[in-house]
Amino acid sequence: MSTELQLLWSRLADPEYLHLLLESLPLYGGLFALVGLLLAGVLQQRRMQAVLLILMACSFAAAVPAQELRRQALPRVLATHDAARRALIEEQTDRRGDFQWLFLAVAVVAIGGLFLGRLPLVGMAVRSLLLPLAAAAVLVALWLHMKEAEVHHRNIVKPAIPMASAVAQRP
Repeated sequence: MSTELQLLWSRLADPEYLHLLLESLPLYGGLFALVGLLLAGVLQQRRMQAVLLILMACSFAAAVPAQELRRQALPRVLATHDAARRALIEEQTDRRGDFQWLFLAVAVVAIGGLFLGRLPLVGMAVRSLLLPLAAAAVLVALWLHMKEAEVHHRNIVKPAIPMASAVAQRP
């Protein structure tokens, strides 16, 4: 058991492993926080809202160090794949980098909601902005996760999209 703990501890210093740990936080942490915030709003639980705003901010802000760790690990990852797969991995890395602004925007608005949430008009405006923005960010995180799975798991096959004429011919 102690050797496994030592191995785990050493892996926490590996950028590739840390990237894998942080990469899913915008999706799972953001989704949990979004659903929790909706529930906390219905139940009017201010403390619960505050905790969930912190969770949301941390989850979406984790995308920044995850991307940096991904870039640090990229040479090692690329070395283990053929040229076609390397191009897909680099494309996915760039794709993830293109959406950093969205995740950071949600984190900033969530922190703003934490500090400004008690002001009646400002709090309502922040919530009105935060919920759809967070929902959009969760959808983007889900889409990025799907694209990541397509790159790294060859057994995942893209479904064929039926042509409009084929759909129209159905009885």
